Amino acid sequence: MKTVLVFLYEGFAEFEITPVSMELNADNGYKITTIAYTLDPIVSSSGFQFLPHKLVSEIELSQNIAGVIIPGGSILDLRDDLKHLIMYCYEQKCFVAAICAGPQYLAACGLLDRHKYTTTRTHERYIELEQTDPFPWENYQEQRCVQDGTIITAKGYAYNDFALKIWSYLNIIVSEDEKKQWIDELNISI
Repeated sequence: MKTVLVFLYEGFAEFEITPVSMELNADNGYKITTIAYTLDPIVSSSGFQFLPHKLVSEIELSQNIAGVIIPGGSILDLRDDLKHLIMYCYEQKCFVAAICAGPQYLAACGLLDRHKYTTTRTHERYIELEQTDPFPWENYQEQRCVQDGTIITAKGYAYNDFALKIWSYLNIIVSEDEKKQWIDELNISI
């Protein structure tokens, strides 16, 4: 069984990762392990409390990791242990996926310097928040969801597209008929 790591942090948008997580947690060879900087309850943007399975620092890089997912949120808090984990996944050719503002973590790691991506974040928002903008905007694509190699990014409202892209990458969806069925069920316009 391969592990998909999902990074949780205060204020993350759980609805953006619910569709992808449901199918990943089905009996298809994958399991989700939630990770965070703390094992204390984490409150999502909707006010739900989550208890992470493990600390980011507890993840053994030799374990059978399929990829890492970073949901959207507002504040970039990239610590060395998470950066090391993201870079390990990337170097091992595991998928590295982020949605909404989540791609800011990939940008801060330098991964988006060489990959096309999308995000809900804007340069203007960083100015408003008086934060440093980590994004290389020359690689930005105005699309709902972008896959460039093992990097998968999506706008916050494209959570179904995001799910479908990850499922396809992991061969959970293998046939065109199955893909069309999911597109119809999730009401995705591609």
